[in-house]
Amino acid sequence: MCSQQAAFAQIQPKEHEIIVATAEKLFFAMKEKNYTDIWRLITKKSKEEICSNVIKAAKKHGETLQTSQVAQDFAEGGPIAQAYWNAYLDVFNPDMVLKESAWQMGEVKKKEAIIILQHKKAERPARLQMKKEDDQWKVGLEETFGILRWVVK
Repeated sequence: MCSQQAAFAQIQPKEHEIIVATAEKLFFAMKEKNYTDIWRLITKKSKEEICSNVIKAAKKHGETLQTSQVAQDFAEGGPIAQAYWNAYLDVFNPDMVLKESAWQMGEVKKKEAIIILQHKKAERPARLQMKKEDDQWKVGLEETFGILRWVVK
């Protein structure tokens, strides 16, 4: 094994801990309804998707919102964020992940990782997508659970 591979092998367990800790923080933030932390812990793609969905929903009700306005509201935990996350948490219970699922580290790459979440009543596990953005691990909430939006309508 070359010295670079050996160095990566030594760092990897710590990186796994950081990845898992980031995911746990997200689900605890959901449980505590800490909307600013939720926003801080999700990927850019998740944020873009959420903002787009909020803007589309507002348009159906005759309201015009700008992406920057919605993103700022989410970052500050404002009324749009509160309404969105309260509705989200009406159908998604973070304890299903925190207390009722087994966690296993999946594949870890330089900027992507997978955490395998096996809920006690599920036939197949969820594959929680994690992305490294600006040197911080983030949870791919929409990338992983975006399908919920279509299932629960």
